[in-house]
Amino acid sequence: MSRNMEYFHFYVLQILLLFWVCEKATTATQELRVTKCNATFEVGLTYAAVVYDGLDSVYILGGSTYWPGQWHSAIRKYSISTDTVETIGRLPKALTGGEATLNAGDGSIYYFGGWSSSVGYNYDVYKFDILSSTVTTVGTLPVPVWNGGRAVVDDGTTVLLFGGDGNGKIVEYDLNSNEGRVVADLPCTRAGGLWT
Repeated sequence: MSRNMEYFHFYVLQILLLFWVCEKATTATQELRVTKCNATFEVGLTYAAVVYDGLDSVYILGGSTYWPGQWHSAIRKYSISTDTVETIGRLPKALTGGEATLNAGDGSIYYFGGWSSSVGYNYDVYKFDILSSTVTTVGTLPVPVWNGGRAVVDDGTTVLLFGGDGNGKIVEYDLNSNEGRVVADLPCTRAGGLWT
């Protein structure tokens, strides 16, 4: 299969997933609305980690510009109600392609891995305290997590990270002990664990 066909299949899968999410939202008596956002970033970003708090805020962590390839450490907050973006913190390193998840237990955001040309693969795990806007390094990963599948909190204390570029593993990360371990192999090692 050619690389173009792999990309095509990946985007078709994303579109199907979007339709599934929309269908689930409407069958649960929720309304999915699309509204034009007038807020703008100071730079165009790609591969940023994005987390929605379920209320009014979307957090955008790290990322990179497509050209000339600059990596960013900013943690930005987009407010849905005010349609504004502000920088509210910084990761310790400028990184792109990491994964993030909200820990509903304490209202913090965990950022896993990432990559940049100056750092290479980043094995660190960061905890961003939303209320104090502070970032601390809380753990390390057993394998690189870059451009992988989304982080999922499966029971409130366990995060599952799925694959990524060159990483065909599922990593289980415990938010209480701040320890990660490989729990399974995926059948592929490409971005997002979706391609073979």
